[in-house]
Amino acid sequence: MTKIFRHIAALLCVALAVVMTACDSRYDMPQDPADDGRGTFLVFNIGMLGATRAASTSIPDNESLHSLRIMILNDQGVVENNEYFTFGSSCVTYSHITKLKSRFKKKVYLFANEESVTDIQCEPANVALSGSLHDFLESVTEGATGFEAKIAAVNFTPDFSKPIPLNAIYDVEIPAGVKYVEKSFWLVRTAAKFTFTFINKRKYADITVNGIEVNGIADRQFFMPKFTNDETPVFPGFATWIDWLKDVSDKTQVDPDNPSADTSGWLTAYDIPTAANIGKLSYTAPFTIEPTPATSVYGKEIADLYCCESKNLRSDGMNAVPMEQQYTVHLECTGYYGNDEEHRTYDITLPNLRALFRNTHPHVIISFTEEDYEVKAVVDVVPYRGCILDPYFGLARE
Repeated sequence: MTKIFRHIAALLCVALAVVMTACDSRYDMPQDPADDGRGTFLVFNIGMLGATRAASTSIPDNESLHSLRIMILNDQGVVENNEYFTFGSSCVTYSHITKLKSRFKKKVYLFANEESVTDIQCEPANVALSGSLHDFLESVTEGATGFEAKIAAVNFTPDFSKPIPLNAIYDVEIPAGVKYVEKSFWLVRTAAKFTFTFINKRKYADITVNGIEVNGIADRQFFMPKFTNDETPVFPGFATWIDWLKDVSDKTQVDPDNPSADTSGWLTAYDIPTAANIGKLSYTAPFTIEPTPATSVYGKEIADLYCCESKNLRSDGMNAVPMEQQYTVHLECTGYYGNDEEHRTYDITLPNLRALFRNTHPHVIISFTEEDYEVKAVVDVVPYRGCILDPYFGLARE
């Protein structure tokens, strides 16, 4: 038993050293893990994509872990474990050890911040669920079957005033004769996020942005990723699509100016609910951008704008990748042009934002320049969490 405790403690220390934290880490080590000499223990090192950013920049509290559920199914789809944890304050990593009910292959589901999902609907409609996600997951008992089909059908309208739900699903092989299986698990946010930075390169005139709209945005999404034809995407060199997304995310943290999106690939073969309406993401609080000093590379950044995972397919046939999508940004601006104050509108096409899969974070930098009292805007998109984009495209004024 002493050897068991020592091994568990060593694994948890390694987990805490390997997984970077932006606020703090949590771990849960049983004081007396039951061991009859035949047990197998699964050690969870749970983190979230994007947690490798600079230590000086913390992950927002609404994107962190406030609660966590671990569900383990056997190779026949039978629920063997359903564990739920809440935290007094948010964290970004969590380590835990669970004694498995049996050996062989396991399917592991991880759900964070499930309490934020309160209006679940299902597609296909023959899966009859409603109410809150938390109540549904609490009702799942050990020995239950049919859970995979039910959770795959759940879709919802997010409430971004609450902590953002995260989830992940993994297949874990349990080798024969192995007492401890340790694995890192990465949670994926069930949201996309736009950040806008405005730079005013005009010498003397302020510019007021009265509104921002991103068009092509869905109002509902599946809770778990819904891949087209139920075919899980494959990326050569990566065990799972989450591992691929983790690699892309890490690279954007290390080299945020690398515009190599197409070399990393795009995940486009996913679906959104048929009941989802395609509309716009709006920011309506006016703000003024004063002239930015010529020596400064910083501008005015507005609050992050969260939205559903979306799939606004390109309709002009000019696809660079299969099932390429297209999104546009509309700006309403007021400023002095010469001696007169005018209201002008701008429409930006984001031709290289080829998909808006969950956990994607485009950062749009808009620069207003001055030439002969005319205003032009150059829009850059710099890579961020899980999305690397070519930063060069223009803006047309109506």
